[in-house]
Amino acid sequence: MEFSWMPKRMRPDSDVRPSAGISVSLIAFPFFLICVRAIERIMAEEEEVLIEVEAVQAVYGDDCRVLSKFPPHLHLHLKPRTADVSCEQFVEAVLVVRAGPKYPEELPHIDVIESKGLDEQRQKHLANSIREKASELTSCLMLVALCEEAVEKLSCMNHPDGNCPLCLYPLVLKDSQKPLPFMKLMSCYHCFHSECIVRWWNWLQKEEDGNCSNSCSTTMRSSRDMKGQKEDASEPCLGFLSPTIAGTPPPPRSPTRLSLSGHLSSDLLTSPTA
Repeated sequence: MEFSWMPKRMRPDSDVRPSAGISVSLIAFPFFLICVRAIERIMAEEEEVLIEVEAVQAVYGDDCRVLSKFPPHLHLHLKPRTADVSCEQFVEAVLVVRAGPKYPEELPHIDVIESKGLDEQRQKHLANSIREKASELTSCLMLVALCEEAVEKLSCMNHPDGNCPLCLYPLVLKDSQKPLPFMKLMSCYHCFHSECIVRWWNWLQKEEDGNCSNSCSTTMRSSRDMKGQKEDASEPCLGFLSPTIAGTPPPPRSPTRLSLSGHLSSDLLTSPTA
């Protein structure tokens, strides 16, 4: 018999059909069910992250820029809680939160960029404080909590720090009962003692007036020289004219002075109350 070695249910002349397909299906069904449940869990977690991103957008509005919803990548423009009053705002920064595909099991990358009014030490302290908060919330959705922590820490830092760039003395004397009045440049949040910035500004104006007087005197002397040249020659020589009269612009003033003058005149100086 050619097929005598085969089981009866597997012989060609047998009426019993093999049930291998059913057996395979029974074995594969639990695995398929596990896969389905895993996919549903991943989709549910992703939906929770998307809802969290929308919550951050709802709370911070235009200050929150979403580069990616999943994995979340946010840029949050941080302002202290007193930012509604411009003269009481001395710091601001941008919080960067970039999470990976395994968020929240893996902590997001956190950084602070484009800060104003914060030196390197305070900027690093702000970033480290937010990272410590993230470590406390491991495996939890934390975007809203991190943003709130950043605003809270920045509000605590909302005061001028360091020295006056002009006199190099501290802006706020710790031992003084009555702090010295100071002024702030609105574009960059650099602070100066009011007396220092006024004295510097007055000195700058006198310097510019002196340069203008010297320029006028040079022009008049050049004109007299030109007149004398005309009496000795039939054609004028423009080489003796001042640059302005000859049609070319005068040489620029000191680059440092120009940048400082333009920077100050374009900014609004505020004098915060003590």
